[in-house]
Amino acid sequence: MTYDYHSKIVVFFCIQIYKKIYLLGIYDKITGYSSPIYPKSVEKGEARYYNTEWSAAYLVEQGVPRHKILIGLEGLGHTFQLNDSHIHDFAAPVVGVGYGGGWMTFIEFCLLVKTVGSYWDDEAKVNYTYYNDQWTNVGDVRAAAEKALFVKANDYGGIFSFVS
Repeated sequence: MTYDYHSKIVVFFCIQIYKKIYLLGIYDKITGYSSPIYPKSVEKGEARYYNTEWSAAYLVEQGVPRHKILIGLEGLGHTFQLNDSHIHDFAAPVVGVGYGGGWMTFIEFCLLVKTVGSYWDDEAKVNYTYYNDQWTNVGDVRAAAEKALFVKANDYGGIFSFVS
């Protein structure tokens, strides 16, 4: 069956991107964004597919009407333990999973950002923060606004979220 068939019986297709971090991050021993809108220019091969833009466009190519595609806002994100707290950018070397067994909730992220601030990646349209050797990426208000603009610009059906 095709997506075209499914789109006749399914009300919405909800896309929530949680970029194969454990395949592309932990196993590769680097940080990675949970839910970027766009790929980073340094990402190659399969890694270029794990973003909102590619995933939504793929559904459209398969016959899903744009108005049935809802884009998810992340309610939690991955955490990493940095190899060196002075190197904390995208694809920074990591020892392994960080705080919370590798996960951080939106509320925890907000509290952390209030204390230590955050950094914006204008290419991927996401933010991240770190404290000592702990690194995480969870969407914030700016990231949500960017996704809303993306949805509007591409005539998708809307956005959705959950908070844990």
